Amino acid sequence: MDKKVSEIFKLSKECVFVLNVRRDEESLEFVYPPKMKGNLLPINTKSIAGSAVLNRRPYISNNVRLEKSFIIFDWIMDRGGTPIQKMISYPVLLTEKVISVIQITRRGDSLSEAGPDFDKSDLEKLSSILNSFLALQVVSSA
Repeated sequence: MDKKVSEIFKLSKECVFVLNVRRDEESLEFVYPPKMKGNLLPINTKSIAGSAVLNRRPYISNNVRLEKSFIIFDWIMDRGGTPIQKMISYPVLLTEKVISVIQITRRGDSLSEAGPDFDKSDLEKLSSILNSFLALQVVSSA
């Protein structure tokens, strides 16, 4: 899925993240990329991903540096790499319950260097990719 998303959105390396809702339903755990596994974010309105879970709808930030959760987010995700400037947090629902959050990011040393802003059409593209991916998962597990 990472390859397909990166290709469609014309993303550089390490721009797609997957966080799963933990059993306690109080935190999200990074599960992709593998080097991020085990890092946790609380499910609350202080993080972009947490807001996506609580509101059960996607969230777009075209200036991540202005987000209130920026300091925690920067520490967990950047770790000395090219800074993340823009992001989509997209909740994945299964039977009306959020099970994961897909985060797509644009990196660059500045907003303009990071590339175009995300918009509603990007949410539609991501929805289509996820629906195709989930359909493949269901067919292959049957």
